[in-house]
Amino acid sequence: MAKILFPLLLLLITFSSCQKERWKDRFTDRIEGRWTYERAKHQSQVFSREDRLEEFKNDTIYFKKDGTLEIINKVDNTYLSGIYSFERTINHTNFDNSSTSARTYQVQISLTDSSSNELYQELWDQFTITKRVIRFQYEEDNKPFYFKLCKQK
Repeated sequence: MAKILFPLLLLLITFSSCQKERWKDRFTDRIEGRWTYERAKHQSQVFSREDRLEEFKNDTIYFKKDGTLEIINKVDNTYLSGIYSFERTINHTNFDNSSTSARTYQVQISLTDSSSNELYQELWDQFTITKRVIRFQYEEDNKPFYFKLCKQK
């Protein structure tokens, strides 16, 4: 019996350790391609969101599977290139002796402007992705921006 249980246990441990990073592969497969902004709202006041899509509507983001990206704005003649990576956090809460946990995803981005060599760092929080839509939140001056990107063909 022990001869059978040990290989099964070893197989289970191996399989479960591989599963832990499958979400990164799924995100990488989905993010690859050309994306444009469909929504950009800034919450400058508590119950008010202002539309700021004009600032982003000419940007096209190209995500590559190798962890690199490019942002091109042909109207402003800007070109940014850099890298991205995914992070996952698990938040544990404990209310009334009942414990819950929630997973949140983030994208860390580092970009360089080709004309000025300026370096930009961004953290896209509350990141979600489907085959056609990315949603995320970005903090600026301690106030959130809410973005929606759509995949282009």
